[in-house]
Amino acid sequence: ATPRPRTSGRGFAAVAVSAAVGGAVCGAVAVAAFTWWVPPGRLLRRVALAFRPLKGRGGHSDSEILRRIAPPLDFSLHKGQGGRIGVVGGSGDYTGAPYYAAMAALKSGSELAYVFTSVEAQLPIKSYSPELMVTPIFDGRQTSSDEKWAGEILKKMEEKLKRLHALVVGPGLGRNKTLVPLFDRILEVATAKNIVTVIDADGLWMLTQSLRLPEHRKGKIVLTPNVVEFQRLWEAFLGTEKLSDDPLEDTRRLSAKLGVIIAQKGKRDIISDGEDVVCCDERGAPRRPGGLGDVLSGVISTFVAWESIAQNRPASDNNDDEYKHDTKLLLNAVKCACTVVRRGWAWTFEKYQRASGAPDLLNELGRVMHNMELGGRVKHFD
Repeated sequence: ATPRPRTSGRGFAAVAVSAAVGGAVCGAVAVAAFTWWVPPGRLLRRVALAFRPLKGRGGHSDSEILRRIAPPLDFSLHKGQGGRIGVVGGSGDYTGAPYYAAMAALKSGSELAYVFTSVEAQLPIKSYSPELMVTPIFDGRQTSSDEKWAGEILKKMEEKLKRLHALVVGPGLGRNKTLVPLFDRILEVATAKNIVTVIDADGLWMLTQSLRLPEHRKGKIVLTPNVVEFQRLWEAFLGTEKLSDDPLEDTRRLSAKLGVIIAQKGKRDIISDGEDVVCCDERGAPRRPGGLGDVLSGVISTFVAWESIAQNRPASDNNDDEYKHDTKLLLNAVKCACTVVRRGWAWTFEKYQRASGAPDLLNELGRVMHNMELGGRVKHFD
């Protein structure tokens, strides 16, 4: 047999050093090429997001936040103390949106839901569900931009408005410029009464027309724009400034400018109060039918209502005193709502695939929340 050639230790060392140097050079070239394409600051943010824990501000998980804000189910509460929600929306063309928002509030745990809508929309919305208390406050064919008219309409809402824990403004309201003064007055009154207001859909459009927000609004207004609506808000309030390539920072900047919480919907939901930014990376599902945003606004209204109730609950009723007067609890409650809807939509899609829609999602919300309150230890029911 031919003897095998011997290889000295020096030879092995030389090969190892050459491989290490070659690998380092290739790695450096790859990093240089990648950072040329992706700026280093953005690269670091991507790495941080990839490895950060999926928790809200303060390190609390969505399950912990939900258990903290949800009213106790111990037979101690009376009707409506678990959440009274109002929805201002609906028009002759759009009757489904306010229905989805109000029903999502009920399906996520609120106990009473009021819908303030147009004369043309009242009967369709009433026919959708007997659980909704529907009040026509204006005739969509006879609206006026007069402040006096807006004041008269507001009087029709005043008695019920003062009972609410949270209010949703905008779903299906339509883009009628004559309603802008009424929109402004509703925000002013709700803020003065410490009612947290969620502005969505056509309400966001009206905000770009009004360019007004009430004073003393910190912690009392939540905006829920999608990507296009966010761009409109940016142009309306920060028109001279350009959007950056960092959506997290852009969301924080617009939130700080407006003095409100913003939940920007997209591939992932980005939520900011102008100081901190949290993200909801729950996957959701690939279908995008109508009504999902309305459902989210309704769930957010329940959670911000619960947050307000929780902050006013006696200290002895709190499971953990560290949550008491938590200034980030509202921010985390909004993120938690995003998680519930996205997870619920994933479970809905798992069942119905291409046939899945907003009505199916409504029926999944309670199961998702039950799962989260148990810490995610059980799979949803069949």
